[in-house]
Amino acid sequence: MSNQSNNPSSYINEDLLKQIEDMNLSVYQKHHVRLLCHCLHVFREILAEKDAKILSSNDLKLWTDKQSARFDDKVFSDSLFRQMCIARSKLEEFSLKNDKDLQNLVLDDLVSIINQNHEEELDDPKEKM
Repeated sequence: MSNQSNNPSSYINEDLLKQIEDMNLSVYQKHHVRLLCHCLHVFREILAEKDAKILSSNDLKLWTDKQSARFDDKVFSDSLFRQMCIARSKLEEFSLKNDKDLQNLVLDDLVSIINQNHEEELDDPKEKM
């Protein structure tokens, strides 16, 4: 496994997609891994642009507003902002628990996040009703 294909920093390319597709994960989990790869790439771009280590909600709001300006769609911007905040929270939580810098997360880390979330869903008492 090459370092570039294991590092989602270079965005999602054919090699990374193939690597994700070949994983022993459900279709649903693979989709979540791809989404986290995309979010991580966006977060890294934002941080690189402002030469910072901390991604603020304001940074995300500016980014989502910029994306939605293409469509002139405030509802899209608000929805995308909420989703990006959730992804940021999951990545930051994992980073803190594992003493890693968010910007240094690799594909295996994203899979761990997905697997952890999947296990939590299975352990959810609401699911057992």
